[in-house]
Amino acid sequence: RVRVTPRLDKSGKLTRIEITQTGVHDSTTMRNTPRKDTGALWPMKLRLQIQSEGLLRSYPVVLATRATSVSLRNVGKPQFIFANGLDYGYGQFLLDRDSQNYLLANAPPRDDLLRAQIYEALWESVRNAELDPLTYINFCLARLPAERDDLIATSLLARLRTAYLRYLDDARQRGVMDRVETFLARQSREAPNPRRQLEYLRAYFDLARSA
Repeated sequence: RVRVTPRLDKSGKLTRIEITQTGVHDSTTMRNTPRKDTGALWPMKLRLQIQSEGLLRSYPVVLATRATSVSLRNVGKPQFIFANGLDYGYGQFLLDRDSQNYLLANAPPRDDLLRAQIYEALWESVRNAELDPLTYINFCLARLPAERDDLIATSLLARLRTAYLRYLDDARQRGVMDRVETFLARQSREAPNPRRQLEYLRAYFDLARSA
C-alpha cells in the first residue's frame, strides 16, 4: 500500500511530497487494533503525476525504503497527486484527501489509463473505509453517462453495484434506491451501444431482486 502526503508552504504551493509504503495489513484495523508490521517492502520505480493549474507533470521516483521524500520546485498549488502514473508500480495506491476531494468534484483526466487508475484509487478508498460508499455511488452516477471507454464504464458500473449491495445498510439503500434504479433503467435504453445497454439492464435486475 502506497500513500502520498503533500507538504505545502504558507501560500498553499507544493514544496515536498512524502511517499510511504506499507504492507496492506500493516495498519490499524477498523476496531483500532494495531496489526503487526510484517516488514513487507516492494522496491519499485514510479512516475509521480501532479496536476496544478490544469497542467499535468510527471516525476520519476524510486521507492527503496518505507519512506521517501521528494522535494519539488515551481509546481504551484496542486489539484491532485497520483503516485502510479503510467502504471509502473505494483500495489494499492491511495489518494490523499485533497486529491480525492478534487477528483470527486471535477472533470476526470482525459487520458484513459490515468482515468482508470484514479477510479481504481477511489474505489480502494471505499474498501479502506476512507470514502463514503454513498459518495462513490453519486460519483458513478455522475460519471457513467459521459464515459467513452467501454472497459472503464463496465468497471464503474460493477463497483456501483457492489457499493450499493454490500456497503450500504438497508436504510441508506432505501434512500437512494429510486434514483439508482431510475438511472439504470434509463441507461439501459440510452447507453451508446448494445453491450452497455445490456450491462445496465442486468445491473437493474440485480438491484431490483435485492430490494
